[in-house]
Amino acid sequence: METEHIYGERKCLICDTVFYPKRIWDITCKPECRTEWQRRRWRKNSKDVKARRKQRMEDLIKQLGDAQKHIEFLEGEIKRLQQKISTKDLMTCERMSLRATQLLCGQRHECFKPERCSQCPEDATIENAFDPATLVKHTGDI
Repeated sequence: METEHIYGERKCLICDTVFYPKRIWDITCKPECRTEWQRRRWRKNSKDVKARRKQRMEDLIKQLGDAQKHIEFLEGEIKRLQQKISTKDLMTCERMSLRATQLLCGQRHECFKPERCSQCPEDATIENAFDPATLVKHTGDI
């Protein structure tokens, strides 16, 4: 009596035997062939993984070299700009932790509290000073 085969004939990937698969995903004729196919697939994939890992490492080393060149370039630019900028003309305000070419001494509320700053001009008054605490933020609703 001939049985009907649902999936048709196939050729085993390992031993080239013609067989009728029981399931649609069967690609080998016996469990031994399946084990051998899995072993071959694992070896191929492990070689691919090693090659990909090696390529990725080479790419990272190249990126690191490029980054180091970029850092060296930026360090050179920083040195060049530092030489260009003169810090001789900068004034320092210890109270506001500020360095600038022109300080706002006597124009801010911090110059007078808790006591008058030593750099504050004699003619400056607290009434004319800007107080950030009283600043009202504009919300756009008028």
